[in-house]
Amino acid sequence: SVAIVVLLGTLGVALWIGEKTRAKSEYTPVQQLLMGLLILGLIGLVPGLGGLILSVANLVGLGAVLTWLLNKRQPQPIR
Repeated sequence: SVAIVVLLGTLGVALWIGEKTRAKSEYTPVQQLLMGLLILGLIGLVPGLGGLILSVANLVGLGAVLTWLLNKRQPQPIR
């Protein structure tokens, strides 16, 4: 289950990077996601530093998914 959350987090980070690379939103979300994945893939090819940056991106994505899940939960009323 952690692998799924990390994958979703990585996709979220890739989409965010893809959105930030283009000032205009003339591209579809799928194109933005592919652009972000391409950028993350190229960063991953950098020896040494690339793996570290990808690990940080995975942690940021995991944190974003966990924050979203925790904010989504509705507090139970006290009876």
